[in-house]
Amino acid sequence: EEARQFQDLELLDLTEEMAMIAVQGPQTEDLISSFLEQGSLPLRRHNSLSKITMMGVDILISRTGYTGEPHCFEMFIPAGKVSGIWEMLHHAGISSGFTAVGLGARDTLRLEARLPLYGHELGIDPEGVEIPAYAFPLTAYAVSFAESKGNFIGREALARQYQDLEQLRSGNSTEIPSLPKKIFALHLLDRGVMRQGDVVFKGETRLGTVTSGTVVPYWKFSGLGESSEITDQQDRRSIGLALLSARTQIGTDLEIEVRGRRLKARVVSGHGSSKIPPYFRALIS
Repeated sequence: EEARQFQDLELLDLTEEMAMIAVQGPQTEDLISSFLEQGSLPLRRHNSLSKITMMGVDILISRTGYTGEPHCFEMFIPAGKVSGIWEMLHHAGISSGFTAVGLGARDTLRLEARLPLYGHELGIDPEGVEIPAYAFPLTAYAVSFAESKGNFIGREALARQYQDLEQLRSGNSTEIPSLPKKIFALHLLDRGVMRQGDVVFKGETRLGTVTSGTVVPYWKFSGLGESSEITDQQDRRSIGLALLSARTQIGTDLEIEVRGRRLKARVVSGHGSSKIPPYFRALIS
């Protein structure tokens, strides 16, 4: 029914014809710029897009990624040309620390950046209930109720969730049936590692469950704010995301049941910040 409204639209499956390289990190702008033959990098704002040419290959490049890095790019390249582009970038970047990373490493980065993953923060919760879209903070950037958007599929359900979110923000004690739980960032205060499915308690009240959890390494910085500088010191911390009662407050101390033990944790506003390029900076509670 919806498709019939777009008679001049054609959807093409280019899965087998296109490949993607995610180039993320502090020196990526300089690395990619050094090989530009035509075009320019996208504007310095998230999700901006441009066309460039490298090695005679036309490439679509966006300021997107799943790592939380201030400088992040995804390059969409014809599948038959991607290996040459990769080898060129990899060889040129080795001296400055450019390296390939796997999905496990990327998962720790997206968790640290508080980005959702299907099967964890998106999809179905442990009780078999669909997780509301507005349970995750980033939804606000992806949904618009502007009149120009029309009556799109799911609009009414999203509008109900948004109204409940506004009730929460105003401190109203009215019931919020469309948004009973939200995703929160957690920092483990005790030694240990929280994992998906671990139960979260406030006293003897069950507030929800962990959706993602791991131990992440991070670089230490000296100084404060924009004047801070990265050091050669590293440390580790145990962090996670959890689907909790929507009325949970930032700063609340909780307990997480990990392998039969109650470990102390705290609800935090986030695990890091990308506001001061070129580095993602850990926020330590």
